[in-house]
Amino acid sequence: MVEAQVTDLIRNQDTLEQLKWIRDQLGRDVDVRSQFPNVNAFRGLELRRHAIVHAGGIATSEYLRRLKALGEHESASEGTQLELSSTYIEGAWDNVYALGMVTVHLASVARARRLKDADQEANADARLNEAAFWAIGQQRYRAAEAILEYANRRTLSKTTCELMVCVNLAQTYKWQGRNQECETLLCEHDREAASDQFRLCIAVLREQDAEQYLARAAGSGAIRLSDLYEWPVFTQFRQQEEFAAIVERVFGRNARPPLEKFPASLLNFSHEETLRELFGHLEELGRGAQERDAEEREQEPRVVDGGTVH
Repeated sequence: MVEAQVTDLIRNQDTLEQLKWIRDQLGRDVDVRSQFPNVNAFRGLELRRHAIVHAGGIATSEYLRRLKALGEHESASEGTQLELSSTYIEGAWDNVYALGMVTVHLASVARARRLKDADQEANADARLNEAAFWAIGQQRYRAAEAILEYANRRTLSKTTCELMVCVNLAQTYKWQGRNQECETLLCEHDREAASDQFRLCIAVLREQDAEQYLARAAGSGAIRLSDLYEWPVFTQFRQQEEFAAIVERVFGRNARPPLEKFPASLLNFSHEETLRELFGHLEELGRGAQERDAEEREQEPRVVDGGTVH
């Protein structure tokens, strides 16, 4: 019975029907469509999936008509092959990731509030911010932006989490070259009432002299040396000529950068380089399999003059 219901929901209902089912089951507060503005982009992705699976990747008149009704653009003309470029794949990944994080957060918060469990609600908010922080670290700025703009519109369980969302959204704007949006967002929060950590982040995002804020944050334990080397918000700060001298003055002469973590070589979603790495990895696997096959053939027993030799 459960399998039949799951199959019906996934295979026989479109995105809007599925989102309505989630709202009906979990409550009116879990209204993903009203909270996530890029639902139509996800529906467009769903239409392209159907075109690939059922029409051989051809842009049919029905596909183009339904896509236009969503307000989405398609460069391919009717009867031509739909292109699956790395840019499209990255955009699709961003949308799916952000939509999934927002949906999980809405459901988690709704459950926590039903149980009147403040800790569960705070954990849900923290996981949402962590999901966006991870995306920033992977340079998936569009995914991070969608998650953080959703979070910034909400009243979160703790002020500290709201401030972290502000910093992460501001740096997401900055790394995309949208400095005015970054500054406007930072101005919305009371700098004087903020923590040393938050003041430090504001200073580096505004490219101001941040040493005094770093000294205060390090002195209070709000910032560790490893944070300074690992957090994306300090990217430009680390590139300053005076950075090493500032670190020595604040953390001491014996301060050393942490050992570099083993970098992920595949699926880091860093633009087209990821796809090249993936295809290169698959080629290496293929060559390795061929070499092993050749070695096994050489070790197979051979029959010579009615006898067996190795």
